[in-house]
Amino acid sequence: MPTAIDAFAGCASLKEIPEFAGGQPRNMNCTFKNCASLVQATESFFKGSSPSINLTSAFSGCTSLTKVIGLPIDGSSVSTDNMFKDCFSLSRLTFKDDGGTAGPDVNISLSDCFLGREALVEMFQSLPKAENGNKLDISRNPGTPDLTEEEKQIAVGRGWTLVTESDESQET
Repeated sequence: MPTAIDAFAGCASLKEIPEFAGGQPRNMNCTFKNCASLVQATESFFKGSSPSINLTSAFSGCTSLTKVIGLPIDGSSVSTDNMFKDCFSLSRLTFKDDGGTAGPDVNISLSDCFLGREALVEMFQSLPKAENGNKLDISRNPGTPDLTEEEKQIAVGRGWTLVTESDESQET
């Protein structure tokens, strides 16, 4: 499936992501934006597909979204701007790591989500390698202050620049 731009945007009653005929869309710009009842996106949605090239605002405003499992962001993913903006309930996120490298424009902001320390560590362990100065912003999450330097090093060791507060970052 080549595109799903705005396919379900603003759908107030959507709780689960339907299975797309033909696999995950290549362009998911605003696909689920403001789907306030959407609770989860699991690997069954992402299964067997290559990464989307555009995830801009894909889940932005999904205020009930609690988990995203198996999100593919390696290879050709080019835009993740505002992907999880205003996802205040997001408490679990993992990536599909097929041994690839995150695309050059993959910078992920998870600021103001609801990720605890254990969820952050699980997410770090699932990150693909980054070789392009990719940033991962985990500022203002309940678990961020509880992370040890060793736990942060999991993400940094994979090449990510970890942003733990709005104005400071840990370089790779």
